[in-house]
Amino acid sequence: MLDPRIYRTGFVAVALAVVVVAFSLLDQQGPLSASLAPDAFNGQNAYATMGSLAQNNPDRRPGSTGDEDVASYVSAKLASYGYQVDRHLFTSRTVDGKRTLETVTAVRTGLSTGSIVVVSHRDSLHAPGAAELSGTAVLLELARVLA
Repeated sequence: MLDPRIYRTGFVAVALAVVVVAFSLLDQQGPLSASLAPDAFNGQNAYATMGSLAQNNPDRRPGSTGDEDVASYVSAKLASYGYQVDRHLFTSRTVDGKRTLETVTAVRTGLSTGSIVVVSHRDSLHAPGAAELSGTAVLLELARVLA
């Protein structure tokens, strides 16, 4: 005579298969779509911006003139895209001692109540520091696309 535990084990496998089949017969949710064209973000544009900023402002130690120049560029660019730009000055300790630093924020009212926050830094301890500007260049390109 066969042991009934074997039948129970077989029943578990069959029940699992039935559940999997039942869920696979339901309509699947379609893919999410975006209102932007897939090629709206231009990587070459961001790369060119990064190179230009690094070449024009190689010394961007925190609180330096180069750092301030990049902050002014970012502020003007975001304003030209229609963002409400705010610049906030504050004093803080840096590797070079106490310096006046600046934070640039931009807001664009959207269709929903949600928020998207994109953060990047623009200063660099070593010239020309192009890699440190990659986040700033991507931020500006995203701002252009989302504007």
